[in-house]
Amino acid sequence: MSLPIAWGDVATWATGAAATVGIVVTIRAQRKTNDAAQRPAAVAEREISDQRQAAAETRQSLSDAEQPWPQLVLQRGTGEAYLLRNIGSAIAIGVTIDRRNLAPETGKTPAGIALRPQESAKMILLGSLGRPLPDEIWVTWDGQNTPVALPMPT
Repeated sequence: MSLPIAWGDVATWATGAAATVGIVVTIRAQRKTNDAAQRPAAVAEREISDQRQAAAETRQSLSDAEQPWPQLVLQRGTGEAYLLRNIGSAIAIGVTIDRRNLAPETGKTPAGIALRPQESAKMILLGSLGRPLPDEIWVTWDGQNTPVALPMPT
């Protein structure tokens, strides 16, 4: 003996199934939307972090540029004299000329001296037939251990 199907019950079950499918579809769509929204937020956070880092590096380079530094130049004096001058904004301590590319006849050159801003040290540079004046001299000072080439003035 079979029970007759009550069509009202089928409609109720079909509506419930359709509602369940709708809820599942809505939840999946919401998850995709959330994921898509989080990706640009993560990218924006990375960009902001990069911009902050670049700004910090710019501030550091500006503060380095504003610090006083010695700047040495070689100027022509009278006769065979030359002036080693500090045109920078800080004192240069331990200024020493590397004599390896100078002729043996060259007179006394600065070794371990201090030059205040705009101060100069006089020296006599001589060439010889076997060894003319170099095109540049090499100088070091405290804080600048790698020799710096100073061109000879013309």
